[in-house]
Amino acid sequence: MGAKLCAGKTQLEYIRHLDDPQKCGRSAHYKHGSDSRSTMRSFKEIDKARADNGLTRKSVYERAGLHKETWRRLSQGEVSPTLRTLEKLSAAVSALIEEKERAA
Repeated sequence: MGAKLCAGKTQLEYIRHLDDPQKCGRSAHYKHGSDSRSTMRSFKEIDKARADNGLTRKSVYERAGLHKETWRRLSQGEVSPTLRTLEKLSAAVSALIEEKERAA
């Protein structure tokens, strides 16, 4: 699988944790009303997970429903992503990694 992150979780488990904190039992998560900055992934972290798992930028931004220009602006730091954009990107990377693992 991948490197261990967040209390022994693999990358895919960590991404799933961000998408559904109730599955992992972690209550201090942004969907439960706590401070999102402590647990929400940054665009750079999402892009690193994408690259580490051999996913293309295009596959991620298309799965997330983003325009390629939005991806370019985010990657170059021209704009800051909204919480919703981060959620979409995280879910897209998670789904693509899962599909890739099933196909292997």
